[in-house]
Amino acid sequence: MQKLAHKTIEPRAYDSLIHEGFIRQPDLVKAVQESLQGSTDLEGLLIEKYRVPKAALGKTLSTFFDCPYISYDDRILADPQLLNNLSHDYLRRHHWLPLKQQGDILDVLIDNPHDLSRGHDIQRSFPGLTIRYTLGLRCDIEQFLNAAFGD
Repeated sequence: MQKLAHKTIEPRAYDSLIHEGFIRQPDLVKAVQESLQGSTDLEGLLIEKYRVPKAALGKTLSTFFDCPYISYDDRILADPQLLNNLSHDYLRRHHWLPLKQQGDILDVLIDNPHDLSRGHDIQRSFPGLTIRYTLGLRCDIEQFLNAAFGD
């Protein structure tokens, strides 16, 4: 069960997409089932297959997680010093990226700020810092990682 929980954010997070008419309930249920069975994450399916606008999806999840959403922007660069002890593959697999540090506050881009195990990993990687989460969709995090590591 733990593996599935890591794979998909709880479906009620997407309720406002239904209320705002971006997707129908039966299609959301189908998308959730597809994401649990397949290799594509739910957000990717909603954008690609069900044509939910990325901005609407980001706004919905930002509201659900109560943290700001950032879509990929090539003018926003992760501080390379924060990446020194982190593997690109590890960050790609776990869908997070430290963006910048201001004093003892570290801004981290992540696809699920409520994932406690990743929160603990981040805290262990940056002990003593206060973590401030920013929401990113997996496709955006992938682009930020590619830019940060020069892929």
